[in-house]
Amino acid sequence: MLSAAVFLVVPALPAGAQSQWVDWNLDTAARLQLSVVSVNDNQEKDVTVGDFDNDGDTDLVIVRKVPFSTPGSQINVLLMNENGVLVDRTTALIPGFMTPDDSRDVLAFDCNGNGWLDILTINTFGQAPRLFINQGVDGKGTFLGWIESLNWFSPAFVPGPKFCAAYDGDIDNDGDLDLYFSDYDNTLEDRLLINDGNGHFTDETDLRFPTGINNSVFGTASFIHDFNLDGWPDILRSSGAFEPLKLLINNQAGRFELMQILPSNAVYMVRSADFDNDGRRDMYVVSDGQDYLLMNDSTNPNGTINVTQVNVSSSTHTAGFGGNVHVTDLDRDGFLDVGVADVDVDIPGCVRRFAALRNTLPDTGNDGFTDPNNPQTLAWNTQGVHDFAWIDINGDQFMDLFQATCTGYRVFMMEPFELDIVGDIDGDGVVGILDFLLLLGDWGNCPDPCPPTCGADLDADCTVGILDFLLLLGNWG
Repeated sequence: MLSAAVFLVVPALPAGAQSQWVDWNLDTAARLQLSVVSVNDNQEKDVTVGDFDNDGDTDLVIVRKVPFSTPGSQINVLLMNENGVLVDRTTALIPGFMTPDDSRDVLAFDCNGNGWLDILTINTFGQAPRLFINQGVDGKGTFLGWIESLNWFSPAFVPGPKFCAAYDGDIDNDGDLDLYFSDYDNTLEDRLLINDGNGHFTDETDLRFPTGINNSVFGTASFIHDFNLDGWPDILRSSGAFEPLKLLINNQAGRFELMQILPSNAVYMVRSADFDNDGRRDMYVVSDGQDYLLMNDSTNPNGTINVTQVNVSSSTHTAGFGGNVHVTDLDRDGFLDVGVADVDVDIPGCVRRFAALRNTLPDTGNDGFTDPNNPQTLAWNTQGVHDFAWIDINGDQFMDLFQATCTGYRVFMMEPFELDIVGDIDGDGVVGILDFLLLLGDWGNCPDPCPPTCGADLDADCTVGILDFLLLLGNWG
């Protein structure tokens, strides 16, 4: 049977608590070297990750401003991964970051298709977003860093923007990445910028949206993905706690004339990902009450989608205001898990707690997430996390945790654990002929009741079939 990661028994933490799932150990001093800001930095922060110098490991960017909805420009920070240590290389590689701005989000994407990640800072309080172009390496292989691109979009935004987020995607299927900006409490409203393929963008909002369809109240997030599986990217947008989630349907020509109101309320943040491995993008919704999922089930003839709401188990860590959400497969069971920051974009307060949630589908056969450590207080489910990143700092294939909190920065290294081998049905540590024979013996529908599923149902769909055979074959040996 496909199972999640082995539960860990770890040394006692200072509070005497032990994690009931995956675990991390604090290692900030050894893994983080800062120079342009302090480790006790108390500004608002957002982060993103990527392999910026194409050397095979993951680097990190931090953007900063005065906390909550108060103007106050700050410098931003670049951390390059050097042999498992995040080293501040801001002044050397991206000196434009030393010019303060009111950055509220940051996006790493390849704006000109040259294979190197560029950096976009998403600014507020009337400041335009800033685009930094990755220069790649010189003839000797030395990484050159970034140069700020001036006049990279047109026309200028009027009034000045109060953006809170942005996302990239190929809206018109022409092979390059366009940008959608989420507006926060401003009459500019959301904006759609179209890429010419060379990193020059034109605001075509009025050409591609009917009047009013881009109106936003408190836009906190947006995602560009093909939600209805028609081959054209759609736009999911969150407009804050007073508005439901809205899905803008691509008309298969890069225009958005149909808007679907999704069943949702009190939405503070959202994250789009495929949580049940069915090839369809689902949604994790950070709610004023208890968080919940919207599972993307099917597509209607008009291109809208059918969703099912699934509540997250009643964790004290996922009730009330929340913030940024990031996903990764923490326990390496083949299904995405979720992390939720606890600090809201606008509403002050650093007294709630970060949460790491486990996908329940592999074990129960049911969509959902649970908090294995509710209501425990551990070193890493700390209070006051603005943003965070799942990042493999030391290259051991286990996801470490970088936290940007109300009081500074913390680096937690994941404790390695033994991996269950997908396809090792007989548990002998080898995927081979005996496992194949067991799979053939279970071929067909699993006995009722299911879940719990049968032993050879490796993809947890209550049927042993060709997909399970392919999973077994892929791990042969």
